[in-house]
Amino acid sequence: MPDQVAILMVDDDRNISLLTQEFLRARGYAVTLMHNAHDAMRVMVRDHFDLCILDIEMPMKDGFTLATEIRQSHPAIPVIFLTAKTAVEDRVRGLRLGAEDYITKPYSLEELDLRIRNIVKRTPRQVHNEHATYNIGRWTFTPATRQLNNGEENRPLTTIESQLLQMLCIREGGVLKRDDALREIWGDEYRIKESNLKVYISKLRRLFNDEQGIEILNVHGVGYRLVVDYQRSSPTANSE
Repeated sequence: MPDQVAILMVDDDRNISLLTQEFLRARGYAVTLMHNAHDAMRVMVRDHFDLCILDIEMPMKDGFTLATEIRQSHPAIPVIFLTAKTAVEDRVRGLRLGAEDYITKPYSLEELDLRIRNIVKRTPRQVHNEHATYNIGRWTFTPATRQLNNGEENRPLTTIESQLLQMLCIREGGVLKRDDALREIWGDEYRIKESNLKVYISKLRRLFNDEQGIEILNVHGVGYRLVVDYQRSSPTANSE
């Protein structure tokens, strides 16, 4: 296919998933394969995907929970559940979560390819720009270059500062859960990195210390929220 479709596949069954990944790549898809939900959320922040294929029965976090978290930051992305769970109530739950399709194992690779193609045909593809930017008041944040710029001043960010700020921007007004941030940035070491996360949140807050209307708030016991009052943080408001 001339415009390659990017797929995130998450399945802890390594043998079947590796075979499926190889088959789909041979059919022209760009397939990123992860074997647990924590690694999947980390690459969702970093990379662009057109479609997700999720197993349901996985350790630590199941596919239903993962789909819910993916939809919080990527509400339009199509999801296919690929699972051994055949009960009607599981199929109904998957479809209620907004899944485009629910395929039970064992499955035909040819059929999976056709179902993916049908979903892609009827789903508007979002043009991905690796230099996408976020507006934070009068600042423009470019994750690809790790830069904050307001037209007069440029503030470079470290890799972790940039990752964390992008997670907050994606969920602007919503909550970035502390555990999700820890896992997405530090992976398997997340349990010993909570103090590091607090340090980086403090660094981001200092970047906006002199800005009216831009706050990174604590959500007690849960995580953090980026709140931007665009009227107060506009150049005109700051000059008054």
